This record gives sequence, C-alpha cells and structure tokens, in this order.
Amino acid sequence: DYDDTYIGWDEESHDWLPRMVLDDFLCDSDRPVTAFRWWGSLLGWCENTIPHNELPDAFYITIWDNVPAGADATYSHPGQMIWHNYCLSYDVSFYGWEYDPRYGYVDLAKFEFYQELEPEDYWYQPNDVNVYWLGITAIYSDMTHEPNYPWGWETRPHFFEDDAVRFFGWPEPNTTYPPSMFEPIELFEETWDLSFELISNPRLPLKPLIRHSKWSQPPIEIDPTSRIPQYSGWDEPSYFPAPSEPVDNEALVNKSDTIADIRKQAMSAPVTVP
Repeated sequence: DYDDTYIGWDEESHDWLPRMVLDDFLCDSDRPVTAFRWWGSLLGWCENTIPHNELPDAFYITIWDNVPAGADATYSHPGQMIWHNYCLSYDVSFYGWEYDPRYGYVDLAKFEFYQELEPEDYWYQPNDVNVYWLGITAIYSDMTHEPNYPWGWETRPHFFEDDAVRFFGWPEPNTTYPPSMFEPIELFEETWDLSFELISNPRLPLKPLIRHSKWSQPPIEIDPTSRIPQYSGWDEPSYFPAPSEPVDNEALVNKSDTIADIRKQAMSAPVTVP
C-alpha cells in the first residue's frame, strides 16, 4: 500500500537530451511571479529519500508568450521566450508516489521542488490578461556522464487550455520556432498538463527604521503593500498659542536610559492663500 499517490508520469526535461517540456497558464493580474513550485521525479528512483548526489545542479525556468491554435497549427504552442532564470538554490522534499497510467502501477518517488526569486528577478507580465507558457528543464554540469536518474516533470490530467508540449532542442530568447519543434503531450487521445504552481508573494522594501530605546508607538499603516504609505488616524491640533488645550499622551518608562531624541508624526493644517 502507498499513501500519497498521484496519477501521472514524468516527461524527461533536461539538457542531456536536450529537451524542455512546457505548459500554458493564464495570467490575469499585475502581481509579479516571485516563486515557483513544481513536481517531478528522478527516473528510476523508487525510495522515499532524497538522492542529493543525483539531483540536477540547477533548473532553467523560462516563460514564453503564446501562439494560439489556428495561427500556424491546430494546437496552441509557445511563441518566444520572454523571461528566463537559472535556479541554483532550489529546495526539494519527498512528496509521495507516482501511479503511472501508461502501465497501471505505482513505481517512482515524487518530489516537490521550490525556488524563490530575488526581487530583481521577479516576472511581471507585460499585458493585462494573457496566456503564457512555463518551461522548466534540469541542468547537469557534468556533460561527460549521463545522469543515473534523469529528471522528469510530473504530468497531470488536463487543467487549462491546451496540451502541454515537448520542445526538442535548446531554446534561445527572442527566437520564434516553427510548430514542428513542439509536440503535444497526450495519452489515449486525452490532453495532459504538467504539475506546477506560480506564487506571488513579493518581499516589500524595508522602510527606514525609527531610532528608539524607550518607547515606540508609530502610526498604524492601513495597507503595508501600498507603494505610498497610508496611515489610519486624524490630527489633533496641538500648538501655542492655541484655542484649545495642548494634546499629550502617556508612555511607560521602564529603563533608566537618557531620552536623547523625540520624534513625532503629524500633518499641517491647510493654509488659505488670499
């Protein structure tokens, strides 16, 4: 008996062939892609442990624009590579087992791979709503020996739009390839896709630190993700001479340190110019 069993097989995608497999996705927001999660196996590896010495040295992750079905073939396929990144510090963990529908039995161990991007590498889609293609291939630095357990990307039953495809060759950015370079991935005349997630969780730039040693009670930010800071509250008039009493606030002092600096945040009242 196997727990955590998933249906699919692994499409080889590595620089030894060379071959890259790709799948389409819909991008419908302006949030950046900041990380990738994908699933696959090392072909021939059937243990629930990670064979670190057999893992790829890196993954080459690419994003392509889309050529819709009917433009030059009966199926849609990638157009040009518009973004790419070499992932050298990915995480990997055992995920479960693979039930291969081509042969009808459980065999290979399945692994989850994860790569978080640096902010300067985030991918921002160039348009509002469009279909794009994600391509991932494994990189092996030792090209003198074929990998013992070559990497394959896990397939899954159809999820979106058209078939995932195989690309035969090594892709170059800003190059258009004929549809004959792409082969739809199908099984028993059914469409199959690939297993992946696109993650958008941008790291916000650090705001300047407020120096304090005794007490810090800053205004509350309404939306920490906003590029322009916005704070909740209003401004109580407090100046001299004033038509009202001065405004003060209590603070708990539990140290004997000297107060060397006091900072406040406020807004000026609007001034009417005659």
